[in-house]
Amino acid sequence: MTEKLITSLHAVFNEKYINQHEFNYQKLNRFMQNVNLYMYAHGKTDKKAHNADQIIYQRQSIADFYKYLVARLNNLVLGHNGDGINEVKDARVDNQGVVHPTLHERLRHENLYYTKLISELTEETKQNHEEFLNAEYRFDPLNQEMQFITDLSPRTNAVMQSFWLDYRTHIIYMTQARPGGHYMLSRLKPNGQFIDRLLVKNGGHGTHNAYRYIKGELWIYSAVLSANKKNKFVRFKYKTGEIKYEDEQMQDVMPHVFNNRYTSAIYNSKEKLMIFRREYTQHESKDKKSLNFIEIRSINDIDNNVDKVLYKFDIPDEYTSATQPMQGVTYDDGILYWYTGDSNPKIPNYLHAFDVKNGKHLWKRIVTIGGIDGNYVGDFQEAEGLAMYYDEETGKKALLVGVTTGPGNNRHHEIHSIGQRDLNDSLKNRATPVLMTDTGGRAKPLPAQGFSKLSNVTEIGHYYMYTGDTLNIKDFPLSKAWRGYGWFFDVLPGDINGVVRQVLTRSSFGRNTMIFSRNVDVFTNKASVGWSYHKTYGEMWETPPKSINKLADLNIPGLEIYLTAEDTKRFVDFPSQYKGVAGFVYLRVKLSQNQYKEFLFRNNIISPPETLERTTQGTRKSKWFTNAGSYKEVG
Repeated sequence: MTEKLITSLHAVFNEKYINQHEFNYQKLNRFMQNVNLYMYAHGKTDKKAHNADQIIYQRQSIADFYKYLVARLNNLVLGHNGDGINEVKDARVDNQGVVHPTLHERLRHENLYYTKLISELTEETKQNHEEFLNAEYRFDPLNQEMQFITDLSPRTNAVMQSFWLDYRTHIIYMTQARPGGHYMLSRLKPNGQFIDRLLVKNGGHGTHNAYRYIKGELWIYSAVLSANKKNKFVRFKYKTGEIKYEDEQMQDVMPHVFNNRYTSAIYNSKEKLMIFRREYTQHESKDKKSLNFIEIRSINDIDNNVDKVLYKFDIPDEYTSATQPMQGVTYDDGILYWYTGDSNPKIPNYLHAFDVKNGKHLWKRIVTIGGIDGNYVGDFQEAEGLAMYYDEETGKKALLVGVTTGPGNNRHHEIHSIGQRDLNDSLKNRATPVLMTDTGGRAKPLPAQGFSKLSNVTEIGHYYMYTGDTLNIKDFPLSKAWRGYGWFFDVLPGDINGVVRQVLTRSSFGRNTMIFSRNVDVFTNKASVGWSYHKTYGEMWETPPKSINKLADLNIPGLEIYLTAEDTKRFVDFPSQYKGVAGFVYLRVKLSQNQYKEFLFRNNIISPPETLERTTQGTRKSKWFTNAGSYKEVG
């Protein structure tokens, strides 16, 4: 509500009285300004200041006068004889007030005008639609920027050889060469987080594979060697562990056609084509000046064992030289993409395009992904991996390009994309970083209720266990008598070899913080020997649970435990001559695999200091020995 003027002024001429006047003057000034603005707009700029009923002309409104004029005009146009001639003459005037010689001329003029207008609108609409389509579906690998999508964290420390992004599950399959002529095939989440892996024995470097769904099951096509080092082209389903040619799971694919030379492939699910990269022999290579040739075949022909090549061409030596070895190959819409380069950042990596119908080299571009302003971690940048991705939901596509950077002891792998509009954002959204907590900041939930081993929890994150959770755990560092609290459980990022660090922290306001840690292998779930206790100091002392009555059960090396007089009476293996004596601190120290030193420190401000100690080895125990201090006043 608008404030009113102050009409009841203060009785005394003082500061309040003056303020009331100033308030009124300010209100009056604002009111006058608003009136002036209103009057100006009303007279100069407002298009709808009044309606026809509000304006009076010769004692009647403009609205009534308008009705009067229209009635007169209609009467004149129709004429008294009703033959409509005047009305026809009036129709010669068009909507812009132009008088045409005849009604026909007016109709012809307007027809030409609207025909032209419709043509212009159609052309403009067409151009707008084309601009929209160009922006929406632009796919230009020669000129478009390569955008970062995700980085990969396999548990194998080697350069990446190839990758493929599953368009159904969004799992990433990645290959890395292993010593002995094998390759490791790892599966990773969209954010690059390791899932599991398969060692393909005698699979070579794993430079690229073909991935294909058959009746809902994923098959992987790969080059391998048999035990006697013969070339084989096979397919198999993914599993963890190891696989080799002699296993039943590997199936030969047209062996009479493909087993005569090294053959690897990629599969284009959109066009149902298999693209093969095949190697010439040394003699053939010299003759043809080419290391590789490309064959493109229909997957239907392959399934039906039909030896039919749709297109074939050579990749010239200049595109597979010593400093520009082949690092990736893929195919889309009649174009073969060929990726080359080595690990020296001073030598550029290149992306090439070939027309598959005639083998013509179309273009090449330098690829500089993986670094910042020409600087690369470890001074290492190796082009590795190329793949097409087709989004089943939108039909859009992206060319995915890989790179490995970093020093030899810690390789780093990235995937970048040249994608149609919004597809890169969609891929990035799936590749959110590994979170240590829930998105709301709360600790992550444990994998399952009632699980039995902490060593099975290897996914990175901060977790929380309630007392009830801890009672089911078989590899907890404390006996059940000590577990009367909640515990924070952290699985911290591990090394490249698959070792993660687990940390347990007691959650209590009435006790000091108690911390344990250990290492766990993510492949075998094998834990390091025992939990390590981290010595901490606080304001509270640690006392033993009432249910424990043996010193041997206080088996927490490094933890100092305070024993009251009642505790010393309760412990059956406490030195008999000291039972009932208050103020002992118990400490167990590990000497070797099965040997401990136990200490009892007397804690009494009146009595002289005294230490009892004994050595234990398995069930064998030495006698208690005392080291009593002598009393001497020193100041």
